[in-house]
Amino acid sequence: MTAAEELKARIAGEIDAGGPIPFARFMERALYEPEIGYYTGPREKIGQKGDFYTSLDVHPVFGRLIGVQVAEMAESLPDGPFTVVEMGAGKGLLAYDVLREIRERFPDLLGRLTYRVVEVSPPMVRRQQALLREFADRITWHERLEEIDPVRGVFVSNELVDALPHHQVVMTGDGLMEVFVTCTKGRFSEVLRAPSTPALAAYLEALGLTLPEGYRTEISLAAPDWMRTVAGRLARGYVLTVDYGYPADVYYRPDRTTGTFLCHHAHKVSEDPYARIGEQDMTAHVDFTSLARAGREAGLNPLGLTDQGHFLVGLGVGERMAAVLERDGGDPSTSDEFRAMRRLMDPLGMGKTFKVLVQEKGVDSPRLSGLQFAAYSISDLVGIGPQKGEASGAP
Repeated sequence: MTAAEELKARIAGEIDAGGPIPFARFMERALYEPEIGYYTGPREKIGQKGDFYTSLDVHPVFGRLIGVQVAEMAESLPDGPFTVVEMGAGKGLLAYDVLREIRERFPDLLGRLTYRVVEVSPPMVRRQQALLREFADRITWHERLEEIDPVRGVFVSNELVDALPHHQVVMTGDGLMEVFVTCTKGRFSEVLRAPSTPALAAYLEALGLTLPEGYRTEISLAAPDWMRTVAGRLARGYVLTVDYGYPADVYYRPDRTTGTFLCHHAHKVSEDPYARIGEQDMTAHVDFTSLARAGREAGLNPLGLTDQGHFLVGLGVGERMAAVLERDGGDPSTSDEFRAMRRLMDPLGMGKTFKVLVQEKGVDSPRLSGLQFAAYSISDLVGIGPQKGEASGAP
């Protein structure tokens, strides 16, 4: 029996024993089942041989400039140790680029810096350790956030929150219903049932939303829970979250009637979560309003929400791109590296799609270069009731 067959059998066994399960539970097992889930198994996931690319695969300048932002954050906590906690480190590229940037440009910080990686996948841990062996004296690995004592520093994640399990809901003539997964003769299918938890209706109520009949979308209860856990592990410092998503008013627009859920396999996109269980990624966009509100309730002050393009511009990507272009003769069409860097900034792609949320705890009046061109109003983002809308040009 292959790992995928074993995973399907385990999920089917749970359904046979207790009846249909919420889609969130199905997604959790498909992605994170120990040793055989999509993220916990050995399958190549990221990059050319995997299922999707991240900004880290496009060009190292992304991680390098996050290193610049981390160094600037460390300046506001100048005395004592400074800890970077990265959650879901993938191939280890972000840690590698951040640490190289700090070693080369901020050597004094390196002397008081420790790097902690939270990673659930043993194969990924081994890959990260191989890449980061030159920084072995600075890095420790942890399976769960709860293993980390409160730190002074920054919690960083890149494309983590979108892959947390989420519930699927549908507004019907009888009110809000939840998508459950059932299994008949080895085939998975969906049924609608009353919500498995009142927290789903409360989530929408807190946002001031009334969904129209026929509207299907996703609600991530795991994302706010994750943010509250992060807040509890931060004594003083920052949380830097990079992911694709929207403020809630854009996420739950009346015309977005089928939600944002997608699967990724071999760089192709589908909407069928039952086609390649354990062999494809499952994601949904992040509701940054609920994420920021959960952090605020747990003691995190939201400093800014911007898109990736504006974030990198604030940190000096323009100067680095100019230097590469000059080195390569001045013609963008003949510089592969320049075009890769430009892809990170593309307003029709990564530059606009990805957002950066920065929060702080116990830091006096921090000014961060990555937020100097903030694309969103924090007062709108975390305000009560329906928000005023995303910046012009929102998809």
